[in-house]
Amino acid sequence: MRVLQLTSSYPRFEGDASGVFIGDLVDALVGAGVDVHVVAPGDPLTVPDERVRWFRYGPVPLAHRGGLLQMARGWRLVLVPGFLVSFWWAARQEVRRLRPDVVHAHWWFPAGLVAALLGVPFVLTLHGSDVHIARGPLRPLYRWVAGRAAVVAAVSEALARESGVEAVLRMPVTVEEQLLDEAPLPVRVVAVGRNSPEKGFDLLRDLGVPVDIYGVGTESLPGGHGAVTRDELVDALAKAHALVVPSRREGLGLVAIEALALGRPVIATRVGGLVETVEDGVDGILVPPDDAVALRAAVRRLPLPRPRASAVAKHRPTEVAARHLDAYVSARRS
Repeated sequence: MRVLQLTSSYPRFEGDASGVFIGDLVDALVGAGVDVHVVAPGDPLTVPDERVRWFRYGPVPLAHRGGLLQMARGWRLVLVPGFLVSFWWAARQEVRRLRPDVVHAHWWFPAGLVAALLGVPFVLTLHGSDVHIARGPLRPLYRWVAGRAAVVAAVSEALARESGVEAVLRMPVTVEEQLLDEAPLPVRVVAVGRNSPEKGFDLLRDLGVPVDIYGVGTESLPGGHGAVTRDELVDALAKAHALVVPSRREGLGLVAIEALALGRPVIATRVGGLVETVEDGVDGILVPPDDAVALRAAVRRLPLPRPRASAVAKHRPTEVAARHLDAYVSARRS
């Protein structure tokens, strides 16, 4: 089967954190025997990749630095139509060249909108941030896009319920499952994610223990280190006693599953996909969102026992690839 992936975020070079989970999905599908190709926005940092058609769209970046929904604000909004046209043109050319059986669009905007204009059966995956904007003025456009998809899925059961879809297509966890050695005292914690209000990093002030924050735009935060590679993140977790995920909204929380796969407990807010990832009292501690007092109280209970990490099995690459292949077969028959 030949599948064309459309995404506004994809790793541009070895070790790039941008859209790394989409890159992991592509690798998992290739490992399962699927002929996979990708269309994604390029920039001066992209390197050639035989599977990827990088498209150029303008002089100012709109992708990879927190995502299109994060970047396309203020005066940059005027660049969005050009971005969409460039995306559609590149995808159209790839469809004509490759004749894919199925197109797979990640995020309903912009990739889902582009897929809906190609005339090829397509699978649409909702990742979380796109569900949020679908409730606003763009809701009619979202309904138009979703209505043309052969399969609409979400990356977690919680997000599927929230968005009113039935299918769940999880993302793979590719870190090597291992039990990291116990971290040395004194207690310290790690947080990971792009610097945006929904990640709740402002709640990490005055936790009472050292906090290291990794992700796009975190350089400006106390304890922030900016974006790092996956290997560097594993090293950071090896020195920490827990991952803290203080999100106000989270479609999946893939980094929490990665931490569990490494034997590190997770302290997280009780929102979205985190609820089905972190078993409270077994894998770590769940606290109410926006509750800095409860978050500090949970951190004071560190160190915690190793997690059971039962959620990891659902995110193993072979399992994820099998579920995606089922969705592609269903879409092709539609």
